[in-house]
Amino acid sequence: VPAARAGTAAGTAETGNELGIALGVATAGSIGAAIYRRRVTGDTLPADLPGDVTADARETLAGAVAAAQRLPEATAAELLGVVQPAFTYGMQVVAGVLAVLLVGVAVVVGVLRPGAAARRSGAGEPRSGILPRNRGPGGGSRPAG
Repeated sequence: VPAARAGTAAGTAETGNELGIALGVATAGSIGAAIYRRRVTGDTLPADLPGDVTADARETLAGAVAAAQRLPEATAAELLGVVQPAFTYGMQVVAGVLAVLLVGVAVVVGVLRPGAAARRSGAGEPRSGILPRNRGPGGGSRPAG
C-alpha cells in the first residue's frame, strides 16, 4: 500500500475487524439464546409459575433470576434448577462451535498462506551447505557480515 493511502488501508482493516467481531458475537449470542429458549419451555418450567414469570424465564437467564426473587423459595429453586443448566448448556454448545470454527480457520490459513505449498514440498528451503545471500538495499547482493 502506498504511504499516501496507508491511513485508508488501516481504517478499512479496522472497520473490517470491528464488523467481524460484532457479527461473531451476535451470531454466537443468537445460537446460545436459541438453545436456552429451546430448553426452557412450559414443559420444563415449574407448573405453578405465574404467566409473567414464565415469560421472563423463557426470555433470558437474567429475567429468570429476577423473577425467582419474587417467588417462594422452593419454587425459585426449582425454576433456577431449570434455567441455569439450560444457559450453561447453550454456552457450552457455542464454545464448541467456535472451537471447531477456530480450528477450521487455522487449517485454511495454514494451507493458503503465501509460501505454504513451497514449504510443504521443501522447495522453499535452502539446499544443504548453501546459505542464501543477503540482499542489500535495492535488492543487490552484499557480503554477509
